Amino acid sequence: MPKTYHLMYLLDEVESPQWSHLHRFIHPGSRNESGWKSIFCADLDMSGAFISCLAKDFSGGKAKKLFLRHGLVASIIEVASHEKPFGFKNLEEELGEK
Repeated sequence: MPKTYHLMYLLDEVESPQWSHLHRFIHPGSRNESGWKSIFCADLDMSGAFISCLAKDFSGGKAKKLFLRHGLVASIIEVASHEKPFGFKNLEEELGEK
């Protein structure tokens, strides 16, 4: 069974200084886009008081476990990965899992 990954799109509220600790997890391609701030993650769990996931740290660090308020997330897109992706980046390597 392929492992699933997610892109979580956040509300523009995440740009405020209050959420500056999350800025390193925002995908660089979406950082300057209004309404399109996204986080690339695995192991998504939405069952608790917070949304938790293992998020890629784009500042060069290892992936970290994040706990986000439900109110910060605008939408979530699931991306499926395969053992040997054809024509796409290996998403496990992207998160630093291999």
